[in-house]
Amino acid sequence: MEASPDDLQSVPYSLGSQFHHIFVIFPSPDHRDTFEKRIVSQHVFKLLWEKLFQHKIPDMEYFYNQFRASPATVELAGWIFELRVPQLLRKQQTIQLFPITRPKRTTSENHPTEKPMNFELPGSEERPFVGGEKLSTNIYYRCESTIGRPVVDSLLLVHSNGKLPTLLLFRITRSTGHVVSEDTLDKIDQLYPSAGLHRYYVVVTPEDIRPAITVPHAVFEKKGGKRPGEAFSVFKYPVPANVLFPCD
Repeated sequence: MEASPDDLQSVPYSLGSQFHHIFVIFPSPDHRDTFEKRIVSQHVFKLLWEKLFQHKIPDMEYFYNQFRASPATVELAGWIFELRVPQLLRKQQTIQLFPITRPKRTTSENHPTEKPMNFELPGSEERPFVGGEKLSTNIYYRCESTIGRPVVDSLLLVHSNGKLPTLLLFRITRSTGHVVSEDTLDKIDQLYPSAGLHRYYVVVTPEDIRPAITVPHAVFEKKGGKRPGEAFSVFKYPVPANVLFPCD
């Protein structure tokens, strides 16, 4: 993987390419006489991302659209989304967070309201999250094996002037359903109590995916004399296509 081809979009289809050995061939689920290629593993895909196209937005968009077009490769589109979103969350920008509200009917599924809250991301450098450490503001902490991974992918502590600090807990997914784990919230509560701190659990999805998000009832109901919803708020952040892959 030392060379960097000018046209990455030809890599999956060029049998003469030095990169063809990173793909495996699967029968197409739609046509018995055709085949599809899939990158051999998520680890290899991450190496390919880091070496070739983490800064090439047209190639990101091309592969993302190609992979999500087939049931056999849609998982690879998820890998691109999971690698691309942290780049966006580290940028200085305004994002729209949709609060997850108490359902009107008796159900475990909760849905975002139609009125978003604008939230200012400060622009951050990235560090791995060790666990139990004191968080610094404006550092995007990447979680690899702590506090319920893969339920929590990253943390970001933001301190706006004149306001309480906000701890953002990001879960990045293309799934059509997501359960906010009460056990994970309890672990966060133990590591970073709510005193003097807003805590936002944010489910990040593509804009065209509307997952059912299941939230623990304790988030909405009084428990032990306090209202946990004041300590934890749950949001959905649907990433627009023009933000995921901007033209400029």
